[in-house]
Amino acid sequence: MIDKQDLSESLIGQIGDVVEGNQAQAKDVKPEACRSELFQADLTVDWHFTSQVHDERIAGGARRDNHFIYIRDFEDKTQIYMEAASYDVSLRQDFLAHLEASGVASLDQSDHPHTIAEFPPFSHPETCSQCSGQGQNRCSSCGGSGKHTCSSCGGSGRQHYSVTTYDNQGRANGTRMDFRSCPNCLGGKTTCYTCSGRGSVRCKPCDGHGYFMLVRSISAVAVPSYQVGVSPSLAQTELQALLNCQGTAFCRHKIYFDQMQGAEAGPDHYQYHYQGEGQVLEQDFRLKGKHYRCYALSNPPYAFVKPPIFDDLFADELAFLQSSVSAKGKINKRQASTFFVRYSQQPALERSMRAIAEARQAQDQVLDEKIMASCQGYISQPMANQLGQYLNKIMDKVSPAYSAGIWWIWGLLASLYALVFAQAKFEATFSSSPIGTILGTFFGVFPWILAGSFFAWILSILVVWIRRQKIPKEYRQNMRHKEPFKQVLKAASLSLILGAAYGYATTQNWLPKWHNAPLNWVSQQLKQTCQFPIIAEHFSQCKPEEKPVVTKGKRAKN
Repeated sequence: MIDKQDLSESLIGQIGDVVEGNQAQAKDVKPEACRSELFQADLTVDWHFTSQVHDERIAGGARRDNHFIYIRDFEDKTQIYMEAASYDVSLRQDFLAHLEASGVASLDQSDHPHTIAEFPPFSHPETCSQCSGQGQNRCSSCGGSGKHTCSSCGGSGRQHYSVTTYDNQGRANGTRMDFRSCPNCLGGKTTCYTCSGRGSVRCKPCDGHGYFMLVRSISAVAVPSYQVGVSPSLAQTELQALLNCQGTAFCRHKIYFDQMQGAEAGPDHYQYHYQGEGQVLEQDFRLKGKHYRCYALSNPPYAFVKPPIFDDLFADELAFLQSSVSAKGKINKRQASTFFVRYSQQPALERSMRAIAEARQAQDQVLDEKIMASCQGYISQPMANQLGQYLNKIMDKVSPAYSAGIWWIWGLLASLYALVFAQAKFEATFSSSPIGTILGTFFGVFPWILAGSFFAWILSILVVWIRRQKIPKEYRQNMRHKEPFKQVLKAASLSLILGAAYGYATTQNWLPKWHNAPLNWVSQQLKQTCQFPIIAEHFSQCKPEEKPVVTKGKRAKN
């Protein structure tokens, strides 16, 4: 048994290293009472012997030594090998002998399956269903005829041409039509270029072989599972849960196993029982005037019940952050920069910000598991989640993933454009051409929005790049321009629907017409600047045409 005082000093040193620089120093961790207890551990590894089947289909592949023409024989062979993998004791003897020779060190090998034998591969031919075993399919271009109708003569095989006619004195007096054989074909048909006149093409799935060779490989594998039972009075439930999820190699390095016994547990199972002794430590300590308790296993101590130290260490920071955020959940850039500089000097928060910059993929993604890892588990999940939300706000200000201002302005412009364009289009043309109006509105709005989004993306990248030069590379978040682009599309789509609905309502005289006033004004302003002639022309194209009003017995009036 290891002296509990040595374990206590080692654990207190570990905790001191964790809190060092994070609103506390290592010397602030003051040990109090501690208890140590030896416990017995029983670990059982159950090896299940089974088979693993791997199939490979090879177009035109060669047969294996074990080849079966009939599928029944092929499946019978499969069943024989699978039963041998599970129940043939001779196949597992070498594997079990190796485990027994390794002794308790065999626990290092009991975390993953092992292949203990491989049977010779065997094969079976499968007819290609696409070509029914022919290796050729009818040419879809010519329908299997190997010919196409000649485009020069229309399939007649002849071409007409004009011939000059002459009178008795040899003077041209007119023309007549005559016929000659088409020089581009023979009898009105040309050879199909796809199949070169054969009428069939090579079957792509089987590469023209007409069959696949199904090659089956079967291996005998040993699959382990394990269960640990411990009997300490200190944190028994937590300790047993830890040991049963960390793997057998972890158990071996944390518990001293000195006995191993093997026995059959069924026709396809073999079990090894390991017995050993471990030591658990209960440690009380104080930090910043508060009392905590920690439980650790083995030597060096492995803490498995960790108190939420950082909940208290960062409580003031969290309260300060909450008071600095506006009612809308926003934080200004100056405050964010101040927090960033302050937190980058605290190891746990600094690691958290680096982890967020590296792994964050969405605006609302809170990486509380990264923060818990940065705090080495000495923080509660709710606290990590709250802290992660505020760190996201700080990172979005000092290391933005996109320029929110640029995308917001572009989203507003795109929405207004979609609204006005759709209203004008529906008001002008829906009554005469409903389908054409819908298609024209779609293709008149979204291509321009895509083009504008491209320029917004370029400008956003430039702005973000300039802003990021002030911070080290390890704190720079991944770009996420898809998020604002999707929001622009949603806003523009909603505006388009509203504009179309209003335009339709004007055709039914439910609402007053705009008479294209917004687009006329925009087009006029753009033309006056002489800087955007293409865009101005685009706006002018959607003006409604003034149709003449025709009355009986009177001239049409414009």
